[in-house]
Amino acid sequence: MKNRKFKFQHRINHWLGDGIYFFVNDFEAASWWAKNRFSDGVVIYGKLQIEKDNLLDLDTLEGAKKLELVIDDFKKNGYDINLTDEDSKFIKNHPKDLENIQRSKFLTLASELLDFKACSYSFPINVKRYDNIIKYGITPKERQLNIIDQSIINFDNLSFKKV
Repeated sequence: MKNRKFKFQHRINHWLGDGIYFFVNDFEAASWWAKNRFSDGVVIYGKLQIEKDNLLDLDTLEGAKKLELVIDDFKKNGYDINLTDEDSKFIKNHPKDLENIQRSKFLTLASELLDFKACSYSFPINVKRYDNIIKYGITPKERQLNIIDQSIINFDNLSFKKV
């Protein structure tokens, strides 16, 4: 953190496009991820303040409509998502990731056209241990925030906790 910048690894199947991911208000999910991803995992936490114009919040109708307009305009003009040979090979080996790849590509395009610096969405999780509440229409979700432009991060507000 000395240089006040996170490094991230490009992946074609990032859920919300390339960037720095945070779990929102969910230390348990962040801890689980850190423990399973790294042998010496830490959770980075803190208060991130993002101006409304810099955030595409896909949990809101407003955010969903903005993305829908980008996709509709894209398709109306006869464009489609181009998959590289690398993308096609990856999809062949990971067919369940097609949706993630397409969403990632559209969100990357939308971030350029709409000029947002972060994107958030609550992804439903289907874990058997939640069956007792799922049957009542409560779907557990993990809200994720992808920071695309790190200039909006105040690194002084971040802390670390080993998990």
